[in-house]
Amino acid sequence: MTAHKNAGGIVINWLIFGSSGHITKPEGGVLENYTKCAAKEHDPWTKGICDPMKIMCAGMHRPLYVRGYYSLNENGEIQLNTYSREKHFQYIRINHYVTKSKEEFIAKRNRGRATQIDYSVQWPMSYFESQDRNEFTDTEILSRA
Repeated sequence: MTAHKNAGGIVINWLIFGSSGHITKPEGGVLENYTKCAAKEHDPWTKGICDPMKIMCAGMHRPLYVRGYYSLNENGEIQLNTYSREKHFQYIRINHYVTKSKEEFIAKRNRGRATQIDYSVQWPMSYFESQDRNEFTDTEILSRA
């Protein structure tokens, strides 16, 4: 980021992992049990890591920067949005285990949405169906654990 004096942080693409066919919570860890994921093009959202001295406030996906600062993607390109049409996974990514098993999703749903003032607001079950993506097998993280 040294080439960008106004870079305040980076955005990281995520890869959505589904239930891998589990209805109930399996024995063992998340990395071993949830290896089925969406296509890399699915869900273009990102998460950000930033210098807190260069932001006004932190958002769920991206901070709100002080005027003149911005995020970069892993290729050093300026990224102004919280999503990216072109995903980058060469150097860094977030494995997002958004649903896990149906049982675990229901437990998560019953806790309420953390982003809502009223915690009784729940994810609809249709969210499980839309995010339970199991098109590909990805075990790359197991070689790094």
